[in-house]
Amino acid sequence: MVEADGDIEERWYSPPWGGGYVSWVLFVSLLPLKAAIHMSIPDISTARWARYCSLTICMAVVWLVLLAGLMNLTLAKMGCALGISETVMGLTLGAIGTSYPNLYASVLTARAGQANMSLCQAFGSNTFNLCICLGLVWLLQTVMGSCYLGRGGHTVLPASFGGWCAGCYMPNGLVPLCPYVEGVGTATRAPGSLAGAAVVVFVAIAVFIGAATLQGGRLSKSAAYLFLALYVFYVLYEVAATYQVIPPLCLVESLCI
Repeated sequence: MVEADGDIEERWYSPPWGGGYVSWVLFVSLLPLKAAIHMSIPDISTARWARYCSLTICMAVVWLVLLAGLMNLTLAKMGCALGISETVMGLTLGAIGTSYPNLYASVLTARAGQANMSLCQAFGSNTFNLCICLGLVWLLQTVMGSCYLGRGGHTVLPASFGGWCAGCYMPNGLVPLCPYVEGVGTATRAPGSLAGAAVVVFVAIAVFIGAATLQGGRLSKSAAYLFLALYVFYVLYEVAATYQVIPPLCLVESLCI
């Protein structure tokens, strides 16, 4: 255990003394991963690595990309094996896995009296996802000439792209990450497109700004209940539309939410 700024911090290799059987199983199973992460990312809280902030950020991003890719691959295979669509897996387990750390950090900063930091973290993560994680990938693929743009959010991929589970899983390569992939089939009006998800994000931001404006720059519990209800409604809609319980909501022919 080390002490920094009055806080006692557990070292990454400290065993869970006093913990139960589950705590020890998690500790042993995650110890190799924790060792690889901590030994490859410079600790800028020490005097030796205090000048290497840029390297720390770059290595953290590298690990973030690797772990996010592994999580997406695992969820896709799990959903394929269980017969659950990628849209449903992404909106449930995928969303929890990627957004819970942001939620936890936002709660901690808000309780510490840093409301501005909490809000900036929520907006910053979504802005980075839309403008960099999606936009930069599409830009690079377009420049390299490997992005096949077509109409519609869901098409049938050519057989040469391959895939697992007899084609119910879209491979996680460069080409399938394009906003729309034009295959040998005909585009269908289906929910869950990336463009539709981006529209939903911008609508949520507009609702947030409107709620904050109406309440004089403050957010009450009613606003929290509103956003929780919007999220539940959106997930239920996507699940129902994915399994064709209800028709998808299409703003135009090629943009379905």
